[in-house]
Amino acid sequence: MKKYLIILYSLMAMGAITSCNSHIIDIDEPNPEVVVCPVSNTGIVYKRSSNMAFDLFEKVNSTAKKDENFMISPISLSEVLGMISTGAEGETRNELNKFLGFGDVSQAEMCVAFKDLNSWLPSADEMTTLNLANSMWIDDDFSVLDTYKSTNQNYFDAETRVADLAAEKTKDEINSWCDKQTKGCIKKILDKPLDGSAMALINALYFKGEWTKRFKTSETTKKPFTSANGNVSEVDMMHKYDDLKYIWREKFRMVELPYGNGNFCMYVILPNEGVKLEECVANLKNEDMGNLFKRMSFTPIDLSMPKMKLEYNIELNDILKDLGVKRIFSPFDAELHGISPADIYVSLVKQFSYINVDEAGSEAGVVTYAKVDVAAFEGETTSYVEINMNRPFVYIIRDTQTGAILFMGRVMTL
Repeated sequence: MKKYLIILYSLMAMGAITSCNSHIIDIDEPNPEVVVCPVSNTGIVYKRSSNMAFDLFEKVNSTAKKDENFMISPISLSEVLGMISTGAEGETRNELNKFLGFGDVSQAEMCVAFKDLNSWLPSADEMTTLNLANSMWIDDDFSVLDTYKSTNQNYFDAETRVADLAAEKTKDEINSWCDKQTKGCIKKILDKPLDGSAMALINALYFKGEWTKRFKTSETTKKPFTSANGNVSEVDMMHKYDDLKYIWREKFRMVELPYGNGNFCMYVILPNEGVKLEECVANLKNEDMGNLFKRMSFTPIDLSMPKMKLEYNIELNDILKDLGVKRIFSPFDAELHGISPADIYVSLVKQFSYINVDEAGSEAGVVTYAKVDVAAFEGETTSYVEINMNRPFVYIIRDTQTGAILFMGRVMTL
């Protein structure tokens, strides 16, 4: 029987700021005290983003190659789309906010929720390291509204860089920023400069946590792992016997592995015998995962888990379109005039991720970036747009202050 392992890498805080001093946790040391997060809006973000996360996971799972490992960061993607949303208008904003889980609240409430979450996460556990950073890279020939820059600086703590995006130096600076913010996990996201782009919005996230109770290195041995294609390979399999939070469902079993004081946890999910991975993922989407996490109870667990070091990158344009975020990608329909008076659209959303899991704990990094371009007709190669009204056309005369249309017509022959 083939066995598959799903790892949900939780970067959502489950408790609150701890007063514990940073130190290495001994394997027999009891769990440190966990206190409750004082910021209520962080819970709003979690509840609203949870459905999005599993929708995203299922969609990527359905489109990934059969034998391909993948890793995504819903929260990193949310940060970038959240920054775009602050400059979106009309149906474009509605699509973004609905996807993010904020379709029924005000833009101000969404921004405050992100601000609170971003303040909370890095301080959630002094025994772990979490760095979350946002940045806006604006071409020096492109004008961005001051209100947009100040909103993202205030609510997303986004730093602003104005530079020549077509320059090799700027490309190197962007890669260096990503490398620094992820502590070397993501060293490069650009192979060439962003020539012709108006701006780039980037989120970087880094996490490093020690297991609350480590795996003993002496118990790591070579064991077989059966891949999705049926191939069997020998891997370094970690092992521990411990009382861990656990739950069994019809399609899968799930175990919780806490880091530090328990505010961050990894959840490993194994499909039950005879259950295909696709069935398991679909079942996760239909579960009330927040309630499921609460219902987990301590159970003696004999756990074998492979050490792993994985890298993955993915373009998310088509995934997001399938999940209802469409207008930002259209040069004709994107309503992003809260960013700039110019007609702009998002030409690319891409995510780079890395994870390393061993006996001591886990280290992970992710960078998500959105490339924003000025709308232009396909095939344009000049610095100006030529309009030759030498064939039938439509015209409109309107009041720009009220939007009232005075005349509309078409010209078919002259």
